[in-house]
Amino acid sequence: MSTTASSGDVAPAVDALARRLRAVAPFLDAGADVALAHGPLLAALAEAVRLDPEPARIWLLATAVAGGYPTQSEVIDIRRGLQAARPGTAMAAVLTGVAATASASRDEALDAVVLVGATIADVEFCATHVHNTGIQRVVRN
Repeated sequence: MSTTASSGDVAPAVDALARRLRAVAPFLDAGADVALAHGPLLAALAEAVRLDPEPARIWLLATAVAGGYPTQSEVIDIRRGLQAARPGTAMAAVLTGVAATASASRDEALDAVVLVGATIADVEFCATHVHNTGIQRVVRN
């Protein structure tokens, strides 16, 4: 019995990762070649963020890679990893930093959309958990 996944099992997740990376690429590296495959594109974006490791840039890349929202400690860990990374090794710091969020992601085919000049509210928890405070009732109704 084989414990490795067939390419058919991982293809949707890999395709979604590539789409998320292409969605955030213009915000992380204006010159990024979005025609690259997911691996080289991730390496290029990680290197761009290594050179300018602002928390918002780290968070955006981590969100795209993990398919979920990274925690504050993950962003800090990624920043430390990027500071210690040599040129060409930044991708490892990003992948290591988002491992927990990526493994907890519930929808591996999740896409990313970057909104500029807009406000969003993430009400998923409020909508799916039984609490009876004001905001939870408003969200569910």
